Amino acid sequence: MEFHIWPISGFRVRALLRDGSSFVIKDRVVRCTQNVNTVLVFLSEFRDQGLHYSAINIARSALATFTTLSSGNSISTDPLVSRFFKGIFNTYPPMPRYTEIWNVSLVLYYIRGLPPVRELDLKMLSLKLCFLVAITSAQRLQTLHLLQLDQLTLNNDSAIFRVTKFLKQSRPGNVAFEVLLEAYQKDERLCVLKTLIVALFISYKKPYHRVSKDTLSRWIKIILTNAGIDTLKFKAHSTRAAATSAAVLRQVPVSDIHATAGWAGEKKTFEKFYRKPILAGQWANAHCLRRIL
Repeated sequence: MEFHIWPISGFRVRALLRDGSSFVIKDRVVRCTQNVNTVLVFLSEFRDQGLHYSAINIARSALATFTTLSSGNSISTDPLVSRFFKGIFNTYPPMPRYTEIWNVSLVLYYIRGLPPVRELDLKMLSLKLCFLVAITSAQRLQTLHLLQLDQLTLNNDSAIFRVTKFLKQSRPGNVAFEVLLEAYQKDERLCVLKTLIVALFISYKKPYHRVSKDTLSRWIKIILTNAGIDTLKFKAHSTRAAATSAAVLRQVPVSDIHATAGWAGEKKTFEKFYRKPILAGQWANAHCLRRIL
């Protein structure tokens, strides 16, 4: 059994279990029987490293697929393991990363002040496109990284990317996903389509290869920093919450927000993780947000 059985979090499973040499050999899990105390010590190491409940729970789920306790119990249901996780939950309860979010208008104001797209150098053009796609689509970086020109349908007033690879929100029978980017004719400086026509995501340094997901993350953080957003507090993924929270502020129907961001009616997820109050005191002039989002 290999790590690809966890198509999205497999890399996290591999990272979590890498130090457990008795469980993992050359990226292949090893079926074994362990004493419950050994498992608890192993999981405790992750807690001591500062990992949160959800990350440690991924390790437990992974171990449960190939490790049997000597007592005959499953790791998922063993009373001692369950008490251990209850203690972690009570001590470090799972919490959303952000309780409030930055104001999209601040960054749009900064972008308006940039030169026209055909006058931008490749670096600034790439940064601008990356941010506009992130904020107008409200997608995860994983999705943005999978956008391919050979899966692009370009129209006069929109661009549609078809994503056929497995995404976090993919479900059996519902793997393909479309990312719609619409033109914003009121202000070409904020139009993702105008920027997209000039370039997609390629490195602005030689040899100009396709960029990684981490590079997209750095690009977004550069734009946020230039616009005055605290990137020590807010990561690149915060564009998802910022975009959807701004859309709610502009009274965009929640059903439209769910469809754009790729949520299949997951209201609880949206309310808990992505609907945030805008930071108090930030400049607020969001007149373009209803159309651009």
